[in-house]
Amino acid sequence: MESVSARIISASLHLIDASKEKATPISIPNSDNDLESYLTGLLNEIHLKREKRQYEFLRETTEFYKALQSLGGKDKHDLNRNELAAGLSDRLVQVERDTNDRYGQMRPDADSFVKKGSFLQFLYREGGVLYYLGVKIDYSEFLDEIDFQKKLGLAISKKLYRACKLCFDTDGVPQADIYCYDTHSTPSVYWWKSFLELREIRNDSYNTR
Repeated sequence: MESVSARIISASLHLIDASKEKATPISIPNSDNDLESYLTGLLNEIHLKREKRQYEFLRETTEFYKALQSLGGKDKHDLNRNELAAGLSDRLVQVERDTNDRYGQMRPDADSFVKKGSFLQFLYREGGVLYYLGVKIDYSEFLDEIDFQKKLGLAISKKLYRACKLCFDTDGVPQADIYCYDTHSTPSVYWWKSFLELREIRNDSYNTR
């Protein structure tokens, strides 16, 4: 497969910390070519993945659908100025906190069931079509070469993430054909069901039939 040739229109980044119940917005400078390259590489990686499942909106009144609807209109593509899009980060914090409370005992050796990370959202055009991509990327631990202290950050390679991709029609209406990706073998239910409030339309039993 060929790599994606996309033009990024807008991008936003929030640090997600469920333990502190906090979503912290991080400014993305327009001249930050490293982050732009990171996002483009991530998009290409997702585009080439075969492990994906198809979903649809549970209903058109969810926070996720309303946020997308507010982004689809002409001259409304700025993720950083859209309160509904920013609100998705707060929703993700709440969902991850509830998930940690429910399943935290399954990982007694870890600080939480869901790892800390960042929530990336961006709008881009590919072949004249407007797309949305939302990605939760887990932090990876690394040893800093300066002070030799363990730190957390976004991995360049071997990323662990959950992603959601969809497109808009020519009128800016979000389309129901939604694809979710997960680097884990089993898609995280908290991501597509609890957070995004989607309905799976092609599951394992369906594919078997």
